[in-house]
Amino acid sequence: MIDIGLDIEHVLFSAPSRRYYVVHVGITVTNPAVLPPFTGKVVKSLLIKSNPLLEKIFEESIPDQPKPIHVTPIGYYSRNGVVYLWKRAGVNNGITTVKPDKKYFFTVSCSEEVSGMILEAVLGINSIKFFNTEWILTDLDVKTYKLPNNNPPIKLDNTDSVKVMFRTPVQPIDPYRKSKYKRLNILPGILFSYNAGEITKMYKRGPEYWRILDIINYVLIESKTYWKTVKQVEVLYEQKTIPALTGYVKYWINKENTSKKEKLLIENILSHAQIMGAGSSRAIGLGHIEIKTQQT
Repeated sequence: MIDIGLDIEHVLFSAPSRRYYVVHVGITVTNPAVLPPFTGKVVKSLLIKSNPLLEKIFEESIPDQPKPIHVTPIGYYSRNGVVYLWKRAGVNNGITTVKPDKKYFFTVSCSEEVSGMILEAVLGINSIKFFNTEWILTDLDVKTYKLPNNNPPIKLDNTDSVKVMFRTPVQPIDPYRKSKYKRLNILPGILFSYNAGEITKMYKRGPEYWRILDIINYVLIESKTYWKTVKQVEVLYEQKTIPALTGYVKYWINKENTSKKEKLLIENILSHAQIMGAGSSRAIGLGHIEIKTQQT
């Protein structure tokens, strides 16, 4: 246990919990279509075309206030798991395609204050004509989660480590100072810095926020082999390249020296990251992660 003089229960529960929605959307197309190299842009554009009120949510940038929405690129299921449609910068012709004989999907996650607009947009996608094809809504599944709470989706009981898989490229947020130089670092306090601020409602970087990042770094210890499993890529988005990370990283849990309250804090932060994504540019499809708990 790290003694940093922080009342974790107060930090977690002093503000009301917030409800988060995860909307899984099944789609097909009526004609073959050529799409941009990163199809998170297509998902974002489809939602705005269906409900123009969302344009402000996607485009507006408020200092110290993260966007309350996260989307994935368009994906499909293969024998080897989920494949998301995006291309690395400089690979092939920089385009992606969809076909009418295939089932596709995307996921939208959001906080409760924009959930009504999101659901309206998703339902309105059916029969929209976009990118020279018609988009058909085939499936809809909505799950809700309330965070923070005492029983979050990800639990660390009887767990030795967590495996964080970058299902779409992740660009960590530098919590220290904005810079044109991107800090592509898997230190857990950096990777989950957005989630720590969001789950505790600490949007401004005060002393308690930095103490929370200390706890994350103390409890989660990155495997020394991470450099073999994490790769740097450049994503092409609107003619710009975005540096990001792919692959996965394993974090050992410092169980022997972690208090129950610290464990609960980390469980809520990890749960939030799996729901709302990690890092920056989550609203265009970056930062989608999956977390698995592991025993040795």
